[in-house]
Amino acid sequence: MQKPDQGKVALSASVAAAGKKQLHDAGRLCCVASALFLMCPVSADGLPCGYDTTEILGPWIPPLGQSKVRFSDINESDLAVGHDYFVPSARKPCTWTAEEGVKLIPNDAGNWDWVEMIPIAKAPSESFVHDLNDENQVVGTQSAGRSGNYPQAGFLWSLETGRVDIAIEGWVSTGCIAINDAGTIAGDVSLTAQASGFQSTHAFVLHEGEASVIEPVPPYDKSDSRSINNLGTVAGTMSSNTVILRDGYTMNVNDGKVVIYPAPPSASRWWPRDINDLGIISGDLDLLETNSKRACVTDGTTFLELTPFAPASASYLSQALAIRNDGVMVVNCNVICAAVLAPVAGILGDLDCDDVVGPCDLAIVVGAWGTDDAIADLNADGVVSGADLGVVLGNWTQP
Repeated sequence: MQKPDQGKVALSASVAAAGKKQLHDAGRLCCVASALFLMCPVSADGLPCGYDTTEILGPWIPPLGQSKVRFSDINESDLAVGHDYFVPSARKPCTWTAEEGVKLIPNDAGNWDWVEMIPIAKAPSESFVHDLNDENQVVGTQSAGRSGNYPQAGFLWSLETGRVDIAIEGWVSTGCIAINDAGTIAGDVSLTAQASGFQSTHAFVLHEGEASVIEPVPPYDKSDSRSINNLGTVAGTMSSNTVILRDGYTMNVNDGKVVIYPAPPSASRWWPRDINDLGIISGDLDLLETNSKRACVTDGTTFLELTPFAPASASYLSQALAIRNDGVMVVNCNVICAAVLAPVAGILGDLDCDDVVGPCDLAIVVGAWGTDDAIADLNADGVVSGADLGVVLGNWTQP
């Protein structure tokens, strides 16, 4: 089935690694003064040339050995949250900082204050927390019994308001997945007893008290939500119930415009997991060649696979679940570890990420002259001009 020709197209999924250096092969042609045309890898909007990797390992517990860790978010204070386990049925919540490493919740001193958001009822019940914003508002999903057997409802919770139940009219189940700092909620609804992952699942956004369902764009017949940034842009997936087809999308609450981001040629499908305020999306894709997941980051045009930045204890990185506005990501490995990836500062003027400032960088600036091309606009004044040319010439390193 042919994918819709709309939104931005992923130009390339191929990557070249040199140590911790990764080049973005966006396939842009650059021209030097001699009229010789060269194929130059060009860094994408907002994507760095590489990342520094910090490995996260769980505690070593004799005689069981090394525990596994999976992390789902990291805040501006470099505090990451996730869980630690030996078997999936015995997961324990934990935090991580570079100074203290992995700490289980509650810690040995027992000095954590616990707040029960959903009181335990006499009947069996389930509740899940999915997201927390900087205003300490929490969103999640609840049901009267085990998932799949009882309809789900979403909820918003804070210390000030307590629990506020959320159910979207006309749907059987509602799940609240993400919330931004303005209190706008993104989630899923369905006509079955579980909001997410079913044939009738549709994404929704609850903005200023008004709910809007995000309709799938043909040939897709399902949509779901995964994240919402502080500008009101929802990121999620659209998929099909009849063929293997799953691609990313964004939708901004201010104009309602849906933009589809197809998977790159090397992947059968992909999952956005988080979107920052610059529109950079972290997630994972399914490789066609191996049918395995690989963590990735994309600006919607270029996909950068993150495996070259895997720590020594892992053969690849499987999921990039969170990305901050500064580009720092928390990523899970294929084995026991997780990792924090921090963008590496490149050479000012090195637009093609080859560690030198030279003719190709000059050609990129000249080729974008007079436009607002974010790659070539080195001084970020909104236009590529002589000032940007001066940056390249002033940092020239190629003989």
